[in-house]
Amino acid sequence: MTSRCVRILETREGIVAEPEVGRLLDGIALAQAGRAFVLHAGDCAEGFASAERRSVEARQRVLWQMGVLLERRLGLPIIKVGRMAGQYAKPRSEDFELVQGTRLPVFRGEIINGGGPTHWEREHRPERLLWAYRAALHTVHLMNDAIALGSIRASLQSEGRAGQAALEHPLFAEIAMALADAEGPGPGAVVGHEFFVSHEALLLLYERALTRNVPGAVHAINGGAHLLWLGERTRQLDGPHALYLASIANPIGVKLGPSATAHEVRDLVRMLNPGARPGRLILIPRLGTD
Repeated sequence: MTSRCVRILETREGIVAEPEVGRLLDGIALAQAGRAFVLHAGDCAEGFASAERRSVEARQRVLWQMGVLLERRLGLPIIKVGRMAGQYAKPRSEDFELVQGTRLPVFRGEIINGGGPTHWEREHRPERLLWAYRAALHTVHLMNDAIALGSIRASLQSEGRAGQAALEHPLFAEIAMALADAEGPGPGAVVGHEFFVSHEALLLLYERALTRNVPGAVHAINGGAHLLWLGERTRQLDGPHALYLASIANPIGVKLGPSATAHEVRDLVRMLNPGARPGRLILIPRLGTD
């Protein structure tokens, strides 16, 4: 069953397109040069229900609000990357947990199993790979539709007017002013800029099934997201996750917690970006309460 689901995924269209991946690489390179700012935000984990239109547009609207405020205050174009359309796997340290006194397989994200309190819901089901693909593709289509139809912008303008008149919150008024400024020409205009999507490359079965060779290119492209990242638990230099990410051309993130050493970071940078290509690599500090 697992092999059949993987073969089906291998025949499906990419969730993102190669030119979009290239534009994100260029955008991150601009940020490296101090000429743009990368906004990377979103949920720790997604459920398939989050592919519903209201949920997608609500999260996209928050990202846009953050983007217009940052752009207005920094005077730089904002590269907006959502942790959306693929964050369906959860890294876990244990295989089992106690739920209402019952020992159950741990919930590993909806791409693998359910989070309910029964053995049946916690079973690993290969068809969830296909459910994840459909949810991610639908999410990206909704995001693109919202930009094309201008519904996010209209919603923000409405919130700006309501906030200014009724809520008297200065951020709403500033968002409205930023949107008005963005009507005009110039490199800082946010209206019409695209959103990019990202997730942790945790379930390699899924990632490899969505990897496509590009004619004439040295590296393949992961068609499941514009940007993928290594987690705190999977960034071993000789581990399969790092080796996989080194083999694709997408921009890559690396989570770095307090256990990361300078030597480890140096070796990861050399492995994942041996040609020192601008825009290829982002280091993501993993900050706790301490």
